[in-house]
Amino acid sequence: MKKTFTLLSIMLAGAMSINAAQTIEVATFENLSLDPESAWYGDADSSISLFVSGTFAFNNYYIPDWASWCNFAFSNHTSTSFNDDTFMVDQFNSCVGHGVDNSEIFCVGYYGTYYAQTENQYPTVLLYDIESAQTVPGVYVTNAAYATSVIKGGNAYSPAFAEGDWFKLIVTALNDSTKTVEMTLAEWPEGGSLTMVEDWTWLSLEELGDVTGLVFTLETSQYDEYGPSTPYYFCLDNLGASNPESAISTIVATDPNAPVEYYNLQGVRVAADRLTPGYYIVKQGNNVKKTLIR
Repeated sequence: MKKTFTLLSIMLAGAMSINAAQTIEVATFENLSLDPESAWYGDADSSISLFVSGTFAFNNYYIPDWASWCNFAFSNHTSTSFNDDTFMVDQFNSCVGHGVDNSEIFCVGYYGTYYAQTENQYPTVLLYDIESAQTVPGVYVTNAAYATSVIKGGNAYSPAFAEGDWFKLIVTALNDSTKTVEMTLAEWPEGGSLTMVEDWTWLSLEELGDVTGLVFTLETSQYDEYGPSTPYYFCLDNLGASNPESAISTIVATDPNAPVEYYNLQGVRVAADRLTPGYYIVKQGNNVKKTLIR
């Protein structure tokens, strides 16, 4: 079905600035403020709002009377579990429990099909404070705890996945082409077993070309009489990040007697006394390897 993405288009002119940046700055969400173990999912004074990280603006639609929202929120929850009884809190949990490279804050997306149909509301990201359309290198994606829980175990509204089921994220370019890229978030192929994205995984957006924004939607194989029964939640981080493999390949070993150096998966050097658990590229002399720090 062809969709007309007009949400936030009225703000496109405001997103571009005469004194705008020349290049994309990655949206890490660490510039946003949250109390410990909390989430932001709407402005009580306005049903339509934006939050900004890097050179990207993320839209939010909030209905305070229902404590209901869609599009984008941000969270620093460390729990990776989901319980229907604590839905209002657990909907902001990821399946990882932190952002990329153990950062604190990540973005939660909710594609509310009811609001898409009735209010033309879609999870939309605009290039912000940048003077022209740009190619966005990529973004890190993982599953939300809510979707993970239902896909694996089902709930009162949706059965657990079985053979033939799938769940995917679709990113559509806001430009003349409306090209798309997709990522399968969960899949149970015939004769196979269930596989899911359960860590931060980089998705290339380069084939979309120069864009003024991006629209994120979801599709699933599971539907009932009311529509999709898989929870349409997902998580993002580091929008605008480059291919981590490319970053790693730029690390060049030199002196074989050099001290040990550590780099994160984006190729950024990290001081040895500031390492946190996770994967790092370790370089010493002519040896370069990927190592898990526990």
